[in-house]
Amino acid sequence: MTGAGRARRIAALPVGLALALLAPGCGHSLPWSGLPARPVAMVPASMYPSDSAVVLLQEDRRLMVVGYRQTPFYEEQHHEVRQVLSEAGFEHAAVRIPMWRSAELRMLEARTVAPDGTVHPVDARAILTDEVRLGPEDGDRVVAKVFRFPNVAVGSRLEFAYTVRTPAFYRSFHKIVAGALPVRHYHLDLRVSPEIRYALRVYNTSAKPTVKDEGGLARIELTVDEVPGDESEHYTPSRLLRSPYWLFRTKQLWIGTSIQTVADDWPHAFEREAHRLQIEPGKVVEGADLSLPGAPCPDGACVLARALDHVRARVELIKAREGDRPRTLKDVLASGTATEDERALLIYHLLAHAGLSPHMAFLNESTGGVPDKTFPSGGALFDTMLVHVPAQKGLAATWIDPACEECAPGEVRPRRLGAEALEAWMDRGRLRDEPRAEIVRIEGRPGPASSLERRCQIDLLPGGDATASLSRVETGEWAVAWRQRTRSYSAEDWQAEVRRGLAAAFSTARLDEAPPPEPDRARGALRYDVRFRLPGYATPDEAAAGERLVVPLSVLHNRWNDELLHLRRHYALRVPVPEQIDETVVFRLPPGYQPVDLPVAAPISSPLLDASLSVTAEGDRVVVRRSLRVKAGSWPVSAYPELRQAVRAYAELRKKVLVIGRSGAPATPPAPAPAKPAAIASPR
Repeated sequence: MTGAGRARRIAALPVGLALALLAPGCGHSLPWSGLPARPVAMVPASMYPSDSAVVLLQEDRRLMVVGYRQTPFYEEQHHEVRQVLSEAGFEHAAVRIPMWRSAELRMLEARTVAPDGTVHPVDARAILTDEVRLGPEDGDRVVAKVFRFPNVAVGSRLEFAYTVRTPAFYRSFHKIVAGALPVRHYHLDLRVSPEIRYALRVYNTSAKPTVKDEGGLARIELTVDEVPGDESEHYTPSRLLRSPYWLFRTKQLWIGTSIQTVADDWPHAFEREAHRLQIEPGKVVEGADLSLPGAPCPDGACVLARALDHVRARVELIKAREGDRPRTLKDVLASGTATEDERALLIYHLLAHAGLSPHMAFLNESTGGVPDKTFPSGGALFDTMLVHVPAQKGLAATWIDPACEECAPGEVRPRRLGAEALEAWMDRGRLRDEPRAEIVRIEGRPGPASSLERRCQIDLLPGGDATASLSRVETGEWAVAWRQRTRSYSAEDWQAEVRRGLAAAFSTARLDEAPPPEPDRARGALRYDVRFRLPGYATPDEAAAGERLVVPLSVLHNRWNDELLHLRRHYALRVPVPEQIDETVVFRLPPGYQPVDLPVAAPISSPLLDASLSVTAEGDRVVVRRSLRVKAGSWPVSAYPELRQAVRAYAELRKKVLVIGRSGAPATPPAPAPAKPAAIASPR
């Protein structure tokens, strides 16, 4: 149940009101009179020098209608004009139309305006195709229609519009204006029927919405100009903290004499989720074996531990696709895999079946909690679920993190520890069940931190060639992410992945052996070993008549070598959790060789990181150790130069060299003193 999936849930309605809505619809629809006769004016490329294309206009029109004896529907109309600024912008000639499987594409028009102003209509429907997706399609809730503009040139304006109607009523939905491209002009035109009591809030912009009644509908409009495109930078704050966006919620439905509270407060905003979990789980649990193995547990602590062990043994964590809804638990157990949301549901229902009373909690991980505590909005902005077991039956309150396979009960991923979450449940009563919800802080012990241990042995040969073996062990979130990305690889895919990694560190590397990685899910670790050759890795020192070898430390390599490369940064720097990287390289010297010059480096310390390099001679070996400790925190753009200086100094450590020579080789003669510059006298 991804964040997008939860955002699209149809609200729970009383039976009588639901029946009143399920009748033929009325004649409301979004107006469309065709693409405008006069195309949007183009802009000089110099206005956006760092962008390959720009969105000149984005008109976002929406309509949501409910009423007595009519089917509720939601209609979305998108009109956009893109201008290609360089050849790199040709990739933006592709258009993707996401839509729910139950939706109808009611209108699609497109045209290309050439640089000289000539208009070329495009029959988009004739070239429209379904996006190809891997995996079973019967569980897809979101599909996508795609087409590509033909005959695109630098300066082309690509204009398209479409209308999609979905037979649904949404409790909340939102739009982040910023995308991959800068948006010169964005306009929202949102219309709702009078039966909907609503609220809309705008964030990260000074633009204000306007509201008026028109044609029996409430019409909300918002204009935002010159929105920068999202820059591709690592370790950035959430887009919800830095980009303009708006959030809509349905507070109540007034239909006839009935008033239904939808998202007027947090308990009702999450009533649907709580009701489905506790009271009517339906197909989610149907046919699933929810019994725990072994003898009956004597207490709640035993139930928690046994449930997590059972889940770890039965299913492996995989990454969810866009629009996926959780499968039934029967299918999850049969497949041996589970997304994070499916794992949360499985743990929840195992505990409930064993007699405990768990609650589900929701948060937005990228913002570190509940995005806006004063604006109840259903699941629109929530992307993560955790299980919370309140104190009961001699059991202390315990949090369970479904994303952490190696975590024990009460252990939580470090990035989630201390965050606020929205906990929702139902109070069972004799006459009716009441929704409950409260914002709570996630407490417990930190689960294993993300770390990387990289150990390499390099056997040097007298001519400078080398053979090498590399062992790499990742733990915590890094191990999970790596495993999710590579678990479906074939042997050929894995070999290609390893070759790419070696090429990033050694241009001459030749792969010999790379067996598939070995996951240890109980420890939350992933290990793989590689054997390879390095032709010409060390260079003979001509100044020493070839009796010495200059050995680079470029074997030291991890992703922080390539971080903070650019002189300028657009967003604040945010590291959510500490990171730890340890690298050890053991150089085995050729027979008869010994160290001549060992590199040294001062420790590096900054607000962002601490790092060190040590090089020691140990018999016929030289051992190099480089360590990195990245600190969690947030830093403004103004601090970037200092932080970048420390990161680049760390990366420079791999450019140092080790010098080894034959035993008894003559010392290198001192370099001649630089000649004095010739004196130049001014003419007399």
